[in-house]
Amino acid sequence: MFGMLFKLFYTSSITPITDKRGIFMDPKLKTITGVILPPKDGNGFSGKKPLVGAIFLPKWGGNLDFRAAREDEADRLKLLYEKAWGSGIRISADQLRASMRNFPDGQIVGCEKGSDTPVSMINIMLALFDPKKGFEPGYERVTGGRTFATTVPPDVLFAEVERRGNGNSLPVAFCISIAVPPEYGKGGYAFETLNYAIMFSNVNRLIPAPYSAPRGFARAREKNPSLDIMDYLHMTRPFGHLFPAYLAKIGAICNRLAPAFGGRTILDKELFARYQNRPVDSLRAPREETAFGLFRKIDGGIYEWKYGRPLTIEDFCILTGRQLLDPVIGMHVGNGARFIRDGEGRIAAVFADSRPEDPAALGYNIVLSYGYHPLLGHRFAPVEGAERG
Repeated sequence: MFGMLFKLFYTSSITPITDKRGIFMDPKLKTITGVILPPKDGNGFSGKKPLVGAIFLPKWGGNLDFRAAREDEADRLKLLYEKAWGSGIRISADQLRASMRNFPDGQIVGCEKGSDTPVSMINIMLALFDPKKGFEPGYERVTGGRTFATTVPPDVLFAEVERRGNGNSLPVAFCISIAVPPEYGKGGYAFETLNYAIMFSNVNRLIPAPYSAPRGFARAREKNPSLDIMDYLHMTRPFGHLFPAYLAKIGAICNRLAPAFGGRTILDKELFARYQNRPVDSLRAPREETAFGLFRKIDGGIYEWKYGRPLTIEDFCILTGRQLLDPVIGMHVGNGARFIRDGEGRIAAVFADSRPEDPAALGYNIVLSYGYHPLLGHRFAPVEGAERG
C-alpha cells in the first residue's frame, strides 16, 4: 500500500507544514526550502546585469535577516568562526576582508530579527565548472589561500558561459563554509543560512555547490581504522521519527527533488517502515550488507524500472527516510543535495588532504550540488540546461 503521493512541481510559494491544529511540526522546517523562480528581469548568461544581492522574502517567518558582510566587522566575524569551528577552519580577519573585496555579494551574514549583529556567516565564491577539468581539490588552492582571490567576477563568468554554450560549462556558486556558533545550533540557524545561500544562487541562475566536510569520519575511523571514505558515504541510520514527520520534512523540500524523480515520487509507508526498522549500519559492514545494499538487492529492480535509472544512495535516503551516517554530508543530502558523479555513476569530487587542519573530517572535502545537470553526472537531469532546486 502506498502511504502518500507527492506530486513534485515548481512553485514560487512555500506552504507551511503543520499538524491538524495548524502548528508547525518541526521548527527547523520554518526556513527557506522551496524554489524561488528567478524574476523575469533577473540575470541571464549575458554578464550585462549585476547579481541580485539581497533577497527579500515577504511573509517568510524565519529567524534571521540576511545582508552582505562588512569589512569593519571582520574581527568580530573571525571570532564567530573560531567559536563555530574551533580548529576545524583557519581564517584571519585580513582574509575575511579580502573575500569581501573580491566578491562582496557572496559574503553573507545572518542576523537575528531586529538585530544587526551577525550570528551566522556563509562564504560564496564563483567558479566556472569545466567538465574536462572537473572540480579542483585543495581548499587553499580553490580559495586562493582563503582570500577568494580565485573567484570569477560575475560579468566574466556569465559571458564565458554564454560563449561556450550552456551544455559545455556551468556557472557555480561554491558554498565554501558556514559558521554558526554552537549556542545557535539548535535553532536551525545553520540550516537557514545554507538555504539562503541556495536561494541566492537560484535567483542568480548559479549552481549551488557546497564544498563540505564529512565531519564524522574521524570518529568512524576510530571504530574501524580500515574504513574507506566511499563505503562510509553509503552508510545510513534510521530517521528517528514517525512517517508523518518524514512526510512533513519531504513536503518542505519537495520542489528540490522534482528533477530526480521525473516530476513526482511516491513515498511508500511500508518501504519507510521496513528500512526504519533496520539498525544503524555497522561501520565494519561491506556495502552489500548495509541498508542500501539490501535495498538494491530487494527493491532496487522495481525502482530502477519505475524511474528508468539505477537508484543512488541519495535516492535511497529520500525514498526510505534513512539518513547518511555522516552528520554534515547527511544534512546536505537530506536537504535535497546530490553528489557529483563521474561517467560511470560513481561518487566523484571527494578530495583527501583538502583541509588538513580539520581533524574531524580527516582533512577531506566533498563537493555536492543543489542544482542538477548532466555535466555533474545527474542522469535524470534534462539535457538542455540545469533544473534549479
